Amino acid sequence: MTMNHEVADDAADGTPARRDLRLPPLAVAALAAVAQALLTRRGRRPSPGSLVAAGVVAAGAAWCAADPVLRFRRSRTTVDPTAPAAASALVTDGANRLTRNPMYVGMLLGLVAHAVARRSAVAVLPAAAFVAALHPQIAAEERALGERFGDEYARYRATTPRWVDARSVGAAWRALRAHA
Repeated sequence: MTMNHEVADDAADGTPARRDLRLPPLAVAALAAVAQALLTRRGRRPSPGSLVAAGVVAAGAAWCAADPVLRFRRSRTTVDPTAPAAASALVTDGANRLTRNPMYVGMLLGLVAHAVARRSAVAVLPAAAFVAALHPQIAAEERALGERFGDEYARYRATTPRWVDARSVGAAWRALRAHA
């Protein structure tokens, strides 16, 4: 799902214009959602319980996707995943404290919410494919951020997982306790 065409010219304002052009992650998520819809069209219908559970997951998805966008804009840095070298700030707070890729986690949780609502194990397959399809995109972003932010990014990468793991849970727990 990647289109590896590099553009090496610098932008007029002096920022690097080099890009690994890839299918945008939001488009990958949309394709996965279409695959889920096709796989579940004759399957189980949502139940009241599955809709409640899916709503909880969807709320987490919305926060994971929206929080970093707001923080990136406040920091006046790019949200364009195809141009990570254009980043002007390394955002490490909010949802970015829990995962290095909160927007992608939000998209993934949106797909999981649909699978939960439909009570469909097969609907998880496009969500897994979404994660696999983003691997080259994330690797390219990490290389660019490492070049741009050096040791600061290396420290962030060492303490914050790419997706979600026990460190994420610990960071969330500490944040909740600090605000209680």
